Amino acid sequence: MGNVFGSVAAEEDNFEERTRQFFAFVNEGNIGQLRALVDSLNADELSILVLMNQPDVQNPRTALINAMVHGHIETAVFLLEKGADPHQAVLGQLNGLNMNVTPLWAAVVFANLELCRALIAHGANVESGTDSGESALLCACFKNNLEIATLLVENSANVNLPDTDGITPLIAASFSGQVEVWQRKARPALTARGSVRGSFSPVPPAQFTQIAETLLPSGPGPRE
Repeated sequence: MGNVFGSVAAEEDNFEERTRQFFAFVNEGNIGQLRALVDSLNADELSILVLMNQPDVQNPRTALINAMVHGHIETAVFLLEKGADPHQAVLGQLNGLNMNVTPLWAAVVFANLELCRALIAHGANVESGTDSGESALLCACFKNNLEIATLLVENSANVNLPDTDGITPLIAASFSGQVEVWQRKARPALTARGSVRGSFSPVPPAQFTQIAETLLPSGPGPRE
């Protein structure tokens, strides 16, 4: 019986060490060592590691989010290929408030088009975002990122999806003064889908309430 318990304890210690190595390689962007370690894991061990938060740290995050934070895009894509969950939210900050954010929203914050593409290719919900309802597209509009906004729209992101304050991506584009996001690429894509009708012009922030009433006369659906 003692040998059985000893064997179990040894296996636990071994997995604890591999967990430490796994997150170390991810955080360093050491893709070669990470690949070798992953190849040595069984399916259950790999599933646990790609979904768990890093243990024994002040701000525990998944390996996927850690790779994104450190700018290791190849590592992040590798983790997605190995089963990392593109929907798994982590605790982050928005306007000084702690809230759960999705990997896609974080990728928009980091302004990383390649990572946004990879997340969408692996099934990320383009409507996902934060606890406050800020979608990835709304974030892209606030950050005036034309390329990412266009990518999201082309993948059927809802331009009329409001956050908890009633702000939609279209309103954000106008409010930020970067209506080129819609005039250049995003708006033609929307028009082709029949999601936007009529004209849309930049307006000063003082007319914010009027914009909201104009764009959302009876809810988040497109205006006829």
